[in-house]
Amino acid sequence: MAERNKFEDYLRLRFEHLNLCRCELGELLDLKRAELAGRVDTGEIKASDSAIGAEAFRIGFVLGVPFQYLMLVAISAWLEEVFYRLCEDRHPDYAALLRKRKKGTWLRKHVEVLKKEFDVDFGEVHNELERLLDCVELRNCIVHAWGRISRCRNAKKVWQIISQRNDLDETKDGYLVVYEDFVGSVFADAEDVLDYLLSRLEELDDIRAYDEAKLDSQEAVPFEQAVREIQKDLDA
Repeated sequence: MAERNKFEDYLRLRFEHLNLCRCELGELLDLKRAELAGRVDTGEIKASDSAIGAEAFRIGFVLGVPFQYLMLVAISAWLEEVFYRLCEDRHPDYAALLRKRKKGTWLRKHVEVLKKEFDVDFGEVHNELERLLDCVELRNCIVHAWGRISRCRNAKKVWQIISQRNDLDETKDGYLVVYEDFVGSVFADAEDVLDYLLSRLEELDDIRAYDEAKLDSQEAVPFEQAVREIQKDLDA
């Protein structure tokens, strides 16, 4: 149990470091934008100067989009490790269960195995989890097609996700655009899902430990006493 708690602390620490990196990158972009606005305010360059558009493009796309790509890939990798490591520790054949799932992203396979084999109900975080599953679809487009939507295997899914949000876009050349607000929402959803998953797995651990203790200490008892114990458990 102590080792398990250490690993959970490690997962949270990794998340905090990723989130800090995201915030620092966002502050850097804000600083660049403020510097550009300051140059206009001081009259160093005119608002009508074509250099304004070129610099704004450099900040928003040349710097901004790769930063958001980076954070999207990082949080997706963290999510997949969270699900795999937490479940592998609790089921000796977890890897085999995953391999039986032939379709879907790795994260979706984890979710399906958790529902079926661990009886985890994600109803309370359904919307957050669906957005994270979408995040992984976008990550795959970035990693496998360099963000060129038409060249990724899940192009239809990516276009569908973009159509449902105002913090994603597609360039005229067909490349995925990820804005800061989208990445920020992904981090918030990831933290909520982690908290929920840990609470559910801890509940299952407690139930399993209780059942094992009951089995180890089980002795023949009168029928009336057994009924009273069962009723007591149900009323608790």
